Amino acid sequence: MLNMKYLIVSIASVFLALGIGIFIGIMFDGQYIFLNQQESIINDLENRFDEIKEANSELLDTIEIKNKHINHYEDFTNIIFPKLIEGKLNNMKIAIIETNDDYIYNDINSIILKSGGFLNSTTYIKKEFLLEDDDKFQDIYNYFIENKQVNISKEDFLYTLSENLAIAIIEKDLDTLQFLKEKDVIELRGNYMDSADCFIIAGGSGLEEPDKMIQNIDIPIIKKIKQYNMPIVGVEQSDVKYSYIEKYKKQKISTIDNVNTMIGQYSLIEVLVGNYGNYGIKPSANRLIPQ
Repeated sequence: MLNMKYLIVSIASVFLALGIGIFIGIMFDGQYIFLNQQESIINDLENRFDEIKEANSELLDTIEIKNKHINHYEDFTNIIFPKLIEGKLNNMKIAIIETNDDYIYNDINSIILKSGGFLNSTTYIKKEFLLEDDDKFQDIYNYFIENKQVNISKEDFLYTLSENLAIAIIEKDLDTLQFLKEKDVIELRGNYMDSADCFIIAGGSGLEEPDKMIQNIDIPIIKKIKQYNMPIVGVEQSDVKYSYIEKYKKQKISTIDNVNTMIGQYSLIEVLVGNYGNYGIKPSANRLIPQ
């Protein structure tokens, strides 16, 4: 009986040792295979990195060449642009209404002057024009009811106020303009006693959804100016957060959506001399520039 147990234990030990040996062998072989695979992967990555490095170097060379070309085109444009617009406006008198103080359009003045035109006036509409202050609303409302005999409900007064601002500019109503300035809802610059040949309305907002401003300020101003049979052009900068151009287009007026660029400024001059259309770089544009 004792010999049988000894025999079984011996056999088991032999098989256990054999199993351990096989396991160790497999581990060594597996480690060797793993190391070979890792070395192969590293070599592939190094080769790929070299390819990417070479491609990146070629791309940088291409960008440098392109930048040189762009600089040449910019130099050419800066030289030729003044000649393209010189004398185009031929003493045309222009009035600008900026309906939102989120963006500044001071460059328009210099472009108009370089084109032979005159900027009669610039009217800046401030956010206070929305009349969210109750006391200010009541003062302005009473002024138009009592002094201008405007018969309108308070609910629709903001729309009417925008119309009357346009009327005051067109009809040279300095009393109304000065009153609105004193109420700190607009700013005035220039000569309001000369009649304008054309209007520019400059919009675009930094707000997410400025629909109240568009519907109650820009749209009534555009409609009122058109009722006087006066041309009006809608403009905005290329980088505005919220574009007004689609709303302007629905009023059937010419638009430029990149007036802060030289291309947009050229389009503006061409539109002012009668090239109707919607120009710029946004989806709302039909062409880049007038043809």
